[in-house]
Amino acid sequence: MVKKKTITLEPDIENLPFTEDLQEDIILISPRKVTPEEIIMEEGLPWYTDENTSFIIEKKSDTQFIYPTDEIILNTKTKPTEKVPELFILSSGSLNEITSPLEQNIGSYYKLKQLISYNYEHPLYYELNNYPGIDKKYNGEEIVQNLRDLMENCVDRIIEAYPNFILISAYRSLELNRMIGGSHDNNSHIKGCAIDFKVSEEHTSYVFNWCIQNLPEWHELMWAYPERGNKSWIHLSYKKGKNIKSTTLASERENIHDSYDGERRGIKKEYQEGIKNANQNLV
Repeated sequence: MVKKKTITLEPDIENLPFTEDLQEDIILISPRKVTPEEIIMEEGLPWYTDENTSFIIEKKSDTQFIYPTDEIILNTKTKPTEKVPELFILSSGSLNEITSPLEQNIGSYYKLKQLISYNYEHPLYYELNNYPGIDKKYNGEEIVQNLRDLMENCVDRIIEAYPNFILISAYRSLELNRMIGGSHDNNSHIKGCAIDFKVSEEHTSYVFNWCIQNLPEWHELMWAYPERGNKSWIHLSYKKGKNIKSTTLASERENIHDSYDGERRGIKKEYQEGIKNANQNLV
């Protein structure tokens, strides 16, 4: 492990002695005392802060992707409030063994804290509370159950076939969804019913086709912007009792749409419904 060294932050962040790649991921919040909990969370990083300064930094810089094994540092606002009750869970039958709701397993490979995290580069992200139930319209317990149904019935199967699975986004509060340009205020992410993902070093077309052939049920499966190469992704939703097995293409390329010649929608007609397979030769 890299030897730790003490760093005192100065008011001018440009003068901090960090490398260029690391410096761009630092967001200075405010001078305050670092809590013991924060020190514990940051164990393993090659530095620590003095007691009068605090900032948030990604453990893995320059990426917004979350692997199943990553430890996630949540923003300081993602927590229960007086109006949003904590989603208590028991690690056993004893009330003395209540564990943090954010540490509960959702499916076989992820914890709740990973499914509500989003390493978005906009600094305002750190001022959001993305805790399930923050939106009055949606119940936190139902959101967590929706995430569990999605993970157990779909995502666990995908990860077992593709261990290099990368989660891009799962649950989003209304505010976060609007910030990152989510499709609308009623989309499946807000209810905990959807994820966006990709597989490292694999065409999204192959993974999309695998899902069609191997997942028993899903609500919507979307092949998203294959022309973007490694920035392409797959949107997958699961709604218990309402799974219609819809398939969608999202693309800005006319030649890809023309090859399927199906019904298109959206202001720019970027979405096409009912594609039966993803053809990588079109990209």
